[in-house]
Amino acid sequence: MALLLSNEEVESLLSAADCVSAMELAYAELDAGRTLAGPRADILSPIPSPGGTPEVSSGTDADTAYMLKCMSTTF
Repeated sequence: MALLLSNEEVESLLSAADCVSAMELAYAELDAGRTLAGPRADILSPIPSPGGTPEVSSGTDADTAYMLKCMSTTF
């Protein structure tokens, strides 16, 4: 079952320091060969998106099994 969170919900659950700590751990696990991460996929559409370009990232490690992140960026 997917859990969908808005930006506001994420901001209420995680501090910037929490995010930095999680990223440090994730990169250490990747460097140690205990996780896999595929390249980010930018989803390009002929229809302009007011929210930006959709992006999808995924990965896996021994503890959490699987992660998927979807977001939009603007240039």
